[in-house]
This record gives sequence, structure tokens and C-alpha cells, in this order.
Amino acid sequence: MPLSLVSERPTVAFVLSLIAGICYLVVGILFALAGAVVGGVPGSLVPGLGAVFLVILSIGLVSGVLMVVGAVVMRSTDRSRVRTGSVLVLIFTLVGLLFTAGGLIVGFILGIAGSIMGLVWKPHEKAAPTVPAPTVSAPSEVSQPAP
Repeated sequence: MPLSLVSERPTVAFVLSLIAGICYLVVGILFALAGAVVGGVPGSLVPGLGAVFLVILSIGLVSGVLMVVGAVVMRSTDRSRVRTGSVLVLIFTLVGLLFTAGGLIVGFILGIAGSIMGLVWKPHEKAAPTVPAPTVSAPSEVSQPAP
């Protein structure tokens, strides 16, 4: 199979978006655990602070899950599904930027790059089968009798 810059699926966009979603998930889990630990400390200065951290930072966890879902939707040959997945990844990349520090910025950059690549991806157009032109043989030289 020859190597081509145009592919059947937006593989690079899928991989970048998937890695970005995983970064958001990891950071969301770590932040949610930190919020749970802060909330579990007896005698904290602000009662209920851990619960607030847990709720707010769980939004980052949800955005990471939805980014992974968008990346999986993006792994299609149908252009409308690729566009839907790309928009999903783009939206939750921006939403998660507020709650997970952008997946430690690496996830943010990969999410933006993957979603834009998915938005501009065009499927490989199948070429119409070519029918070889009929071959016409040259007329054979036939000697004509002289009048």
C-alpha cells in the first residue's frame, strides 16, 4: 500500500485528541483526589472546602472523559462524525482549561491541534475507475492496383 498524505481516517487528529483527553483525565483525577484529601483534614480553616474542590475539579474529569469520547467519534470515515468529534474535543479542551490547568498545558495544546486537524480533514476521494481507451490498430497497407 503506497504512503499517502491523504488518509481514509484522520488518524493523527485521533491520536492527538486521545492523548489530550488522557492528560485531562490524569490531571482531573489527581486534582479530585487532592480535593478529597483537603476536605478530609479535620479542623480545616474553611469547612466544606474539600467538597467544593471535589465538585469543581470533577468537571475537569468529565471534560477529559468527553474528550476521549470525541476522539473515538472522530475515528471514522464519515466526515460529519469526524467534525462532530472534533467540535466535542475543541469545546471540552476549552472547558477543561479552566478546571484542569489545561491538562498541564500539554493536553491543551494537543487537544487544540487534534481538534483543528479533525475539522480540516477531508476524506480521500475515490477516483473513478478508468476504462482503457480502445486501441485502434493502424490500417494495414493494402496495395491498390493501379488503374
